[in-house]
Amino acid sequence: MPTIVGMPRLSDTMEEGTIAAWHKAVGDMVKAGEAFADIETDKAVQTFESFDEGVLLSLLAQVGDTLPLGAPIAILGKKGEDVGAAEAEAKKKLAEIAGGGGGGETKKAEAAEPEPEPEARKDAPKKEDTPKADAKAAKAAPADDEPAEAPKAPAKGGSGQDLSAPVDADGVRVKASPLARRIAADRGIDLTTVEGSGPHGRIVERDLEGLEKTRVVRAGVSGRAARASREDEVVRVSQMRKTIAKRLVESKQSAPHYYLTMHVDCDALVQLRKDVNAAQDAVKISYNDLVLRACTKALLAHPNVNVAWEGATIRRFGGVHLAFAVALDTGLISPVVRDADQLGLIDLALAVRELAEKARAQKLDSADYTGASFTVSNLGMAGVDAFTAIINPPAACILAVGALNQVPVVKDGQLAVGHRMTITLSCDHRAVDGAVGAAFLGDVRKALESPVGLLL
Repeated sequence: MPTIVGMPRLSDTMEEGTIAAWHKAVGDMVKAGEAFADIETDKAVQTFESFDEGVLLSLLAQVGDTLPLGAPIAILGKKGEDVGAAEAEAKKKLAEIAGGGGGGETKKAEAAEPEPEPEARKDAPKKEDTPKADAKAAKAAPADDEPAEAPKAPAKGGSGQDLSAPVDADGVRVKASPLARRIAADRGIDLTTVEGSGPHGRIVERDLEGLEKTRVVRAGVSGRAARASREDEVVRVSQMRKTIAKRLVESKQSAPHYYLTMHVDCDALVQLRKDVNAAQDAVKISYNDLVLRACTKALLAHPNVNVAWEGATIRRFGGVHLAFAVALDTGLISPVVRDADQLGLIDLALAVRELAEKARAQKLDSADYTGASFTVSNLGMAGVDAFTAIINPPAACILAVGALNQVPVVKDGQLAVGHRMTITLSCDHRAVDGAVGAAFLGDVRKALESPVGLLL
């Protein structure tokens, strides 16, 4: 009996998937555990390894098709086996999915059928009961056999253009002689771009001489040049983008956000980074690595920030599972460094590089981007001085990191040049109170301003 293969669940948050590629063609043998297809989930493109064995007898979904979990995508069986009944059943199910639960043709027919006109109201006056118009109205109206007086058409030139006086961009009537208006209409000249030499700036015939060659230039100067029309581009929304939209709306609507901002003196941090990178070549330490390390240290001192809101309970995570935002062409994803508190600065930086590369290659496993206890989003490298971030559940807090800039500062009563960075903490007020969030952010600032402790 043929086996119908359904859209698999490849992540805990996956609700539908898109076929990115098929590894097998019709007629190929498929073994259990063998790569069967690439599926674009809500977080990454993952390889679907077949659970069943058999010859691939039919592909029910094409590359680019998006289907919900369990929807039939292929049929496996024995070579030469008749799959007509199984194919019909699968296609029927796909049609029901496409029609929103079946009855698609019926709904289309009902939509095409015109609605019956409503019955006449019982209290509506009959035609013969309608009062006749009074004598004056009857006299003023033309008789049925008399044509009504046609409105006077505006004067037109030889080209058929309306010769009524044009107005400029400010709505002011352009003064021009009748002959000048007729010549302009014949030649297609925009009078609003012509300067008149007649009385009171009136445009006359001599002002239009030789303008056929220059009217395009004049139109360009006045901003009236014709522009080529451009078509809109409609782009298919990726599974990742759909999930981002859904999760962020849920987070912003359900979690009562509040924001705390501090400015960090980064002079010592800049020097420490130079020293660390000069002392080792395992990995080039970035400012983001140092911020992640500072957050890890502060979270150990403030376990009430390393939490998740779960309705009737608050989860205090046993370890620091640190998420960091990575921007992709298809959207934003936050890989998670698990147990970051057990890693030193160098190991943390290496783990971040590995996860970032997997994210850009869309090869993250579900365990690589779920279960964050805290998130860091850094737009400093994009030149953003400061911003507020939306909380990334399940974590109750997210830190937004701005650019590290050289700015004028006051030190010991003297004006000097210093390095400054702005950090903003977004907190879910249901789980983290303001004083708790402020104390945590203060410790992050202390760790960055006295960064030697980040090496320990």
